Amino acid sequence: MRVNILKRKNYASCLPWKVKTISLARAVFTLIELLIVISIIAILASLLLPALKKARDSAKGISCKNNLKQMSICFLEYMNDYNSYLPCPKGYRISDGAIKSNFSWKKDLTFLKRDYFNLSQDDLGDTYSGFLMCPSRGEDGGLNNDGTQNTTGVHYGMSYYQTQFNLDHSTYDSAIPVKFTQGHYPRSSTTIWAADSGHNGYEWVASYSSIIERVGTFHNGYANLLYMDGHISAKKKLNIQLWEVDPQLSTN
Repeated sequence: MRVNILKRKNYASCLPWKVKTISLARAVFTLIELLIVISIIAILASLLLPALKKARDSAKGISCKNNLKQMSICFLEYMNDYNSYLPCPKGYRISDGAIKSNFSWKKDLTFLKRDYFNLSQDDLGDTYSGFLMCPSRGEDGGLNNDGTQNTTGVHYGMSYYQTQFNLDHSTYDSAIPVKFTQGHYPRSSTTIWAADSGHNGYEWVASYSSIIERVGTFHNGYANLLYMDGHISAKKKLNIQLWEVDPQLSTN
């Protein structure tokens, strides 16, 4: 029996009470250690947040490209129904001959928006929705290139040469519909059809001052461009060539 008691005492003496006390003491952070941990977290956050923002902006840019792709599909469907005439924002409607816009970038419910974009007035409302709203701009349209508030809420625009110039592009006439032919548009793969707007959705002409003022670069400094063959590309404004805007200009 005595031996058993000694064994029990030996077992008791082996219990790690002091070890536990030491472990708790070591687990307590000093103020310096706490500041070091906070500093490391702050550094990691400063490294990760810009990358996350860039990834988010990139996703918005992809969504914007999808918007333009949806527009091109609707435009092509309209042209297929109306003998290859372009759905220009102003001028006569090929569908019924009325002197009224076929397609307007503004918020009125036009023929093209209703029958080809499948939008209702409720979809338009006070702000654009669906593929007429660029996710990088926000519902209020955001700011124009010059820093002023977008007053129309219009996020996209076209060049005049795809809308309402005479066939020789010498004079402006909103009453002449434009037909898509090889003669009028010999370079469909390099001719811009629509793009991000940086000036209330206004059309632009083949001049660098017009492009800089009216083409929007809201995707990390790039503008999304829809070309007349249906493909989408992103470019900085200074890299847009004049012959990409006016299809009658030579590429040389």
